[in-house]
Amino acid sequence: ALLEQLADKGDGVCNYVDDETEARRALVERFTGAFEPIARDVKIQVEFDPLQVQRYRLLGYENRAIADRDFRNDAVDAGEVNAGHQVVALYELSGLPSASADGPAIPMATVRLRFKPPHTAGIADIETEVASEIEHPVAWKDAAASFAATSAGYRGSVLAAQFAEFLRRSQHARSDSLDELLAEARKLAGEARDQDVTEFA
Repeated sequence: ALLEQLADKGDGVCNYVDDETEARRALVERFTGAFEPIARDVKIQVEFDPLQVQRYRLLGYENRAIADRDFRNDAVDAGEVNAGHQVVALYELSGLPSASADGPAIPMATVRLRFKPPHTAGIADIETEVASEIEHPVAWKDAAASFAATSAGYRGSVLAAQFAEFLRRSQHARSDSLDELLAEARKLAGEARDQDVTEFA
């Protein structure tokens, strides 16, 4: 717990090493990527249209939450993204109104990403302290028709988040099936042929 807190506060990486294979993965295979930032102070903001999404819940990131008013405040520290890493934010939506196949003209959500470039040769200068911001609308028509129709990466993220909900005895997982989760994890492991997914299953 202490090492995780130190990594979190120091923009570092924390790995749980329980055998030789995991030690090789953390200290050899993924070592370089852990120390090559490609973006600093990365902030993600998702704004839902209240007429289309009545309720939502972000899964995880409790220790990374910042106030909405601080999204464009570049003095507020945020997370780093390193080479070869990806970030997934999962939202559970509920109380949705019915939407047509094309969806309304207004996006159901707008995703904003704000970040600073990495320091040049590890040294801060005026250029690397200027944040960039990009915005992307999300429409209902862009949604996958089913869970099976989504990418393997997305399904893996959802299954890991669902397992975390079981482990923390979340009230949101009380009526869910652990057997169904296991079946989906095994199915994905056979399809993805990825060591992390196989280990998860």
